[in-house]
Amino acid sequence: MNDPLRARAPLTEDASVTTIRGLLDDVVELEREVARLRDALAVLTSVERATGMLMLAYGYGPDRAVTVLRAWATDLGASPQSVAQSMVEAVDTAVETDATPGRWSTAVPAQRLPGQ
Repeated sequence: MNDPLRARAPLTEDASVTTIRGLLDDVVELEREVARLRDALAVLTSVERATGMLMLAYGYGPDRAVTVLRAWATDLGASPQSVAQSMVEAVDTAVETDATPGRWSTAVPAQRLPGQ
């Protein structure tokens, strides 16, 4: 059999160490990328959940819910992601402490658009 790994000349000790360090650097970079992707997914999940809450609480369509979320963020001087995360955390906390149907909706801010 023609095994490409066996066909190579043996590595010297210095070359082996260099190869291993390169592989470890690659692993570290991949771990960082995985962490960045997990963070991005968490943000996206929060924004999607907050949008869904607005749709449920106020009967908005998806575009309107995103517009309202962005407007609240602008009014608060915050990012839509941080407002969404706050909404999700408030609802999760309310649900954990009081599972009475309809009670969680108090965690969703009252409807207010810029200039109102």
